[in-house]
Amino acid sequence: MTDEIKELHIWPEKGENWLFNDQYLIPLYQRPYAWKFEKEISTLLDDIKGIGSNHCEHYRLGVLCVIAKGEQGKKEYEVVDGQQRLTTLYLLLKALFESKALFESDLNLSKEDKEVFEGAKENLIFENREISTDTLKNPIKDDSAKDVDSGIRAGFEGILKWIEERKEEERKSFIECLKKVYVYRVLLPEKTDPCKYFVRMNARGKQLEPVDVIKARLMIPLNKESCDEIFKEWKDKDWKDGFLWTVEQKKKLEKVPKRDVNSSNDDANRKSIINFPTFLMHVLKLCELNK
Repeated sequence: MTDEIKELHIWPEKGENWLFNDQYLIPLYQRPYAWKFEKEISTLLDDIKGIGSNHCEHYRLGVLCVIAKGEQGKKEYEVVDGQQRLTTLYLLLKALFESKALFESDLNLSKEDKEVFEGAKENLIFENREISTDTLKNPIKDDSAKDVDSGIRAGFEGILKWIEERKEEERKSFIECLKKVYVYRVLLPEKTDPCKYFVRMNARGKQLEPVDVIKARLMIPLNKESCDEIFKEWKDKDWKDGFLWTVEQKKKLEKVPKRDVNSSNDDANRKSIINFPTFLMHVLKLCELNK
């Protein structure tokens, strides 16, 4: 198999054929981790568990589309498509190796395998989203902690609970099934525009909100520096009743005394005449007209 299409196994092993042996960057144009345990994660776990009953010796889980990054010789990749599955697989491995139930049982989980996985803790990074990256490394934090990616933590906790609720034989069978799982990593051509590819791969799917697709399409003409700046601003914004407010705007509004508001209807003075997704659609239309 060529370097452009590579088959990589999920279970940690030394060597270049392990998925997380290389470093992956989740770029800014990708949405945050959004898989829910009750839906996508549990479906993935059931698929892996079902390998045993199907007597399958080699299970191909899906495709990961990437673009090579970094200096020549370094194995660094920007994830263009498949980041939700990639993140979930990382959380699954982390839960397996951190589960007390597994290491207290007779499942023969080798310390060497755990050390291989621990050596990859820096190999999945969310660009300019330090909270997400830190939560991935340490998903179990105090419930009152504010610096936590709640989606990643909920996914990890759901997987960990699922593992520890299984009987010992079920856990042993699941690990054996996981050792048969592979992912195809597809290296996109060097001159591929990742933002355009991302839009085309996701515009027809249901995993993205329309506003995410529009946002990505608006960023296509921008250079990397402009994209970085936009997303640094974007993550500081907040939705309120379908309208977008920055953190600073919300703080200012909260400080306005009621007697200073010139209306009996405070909400009328606080809301825009157009919600943010609709505004983006108008901006997109104007951009296309000016081409």
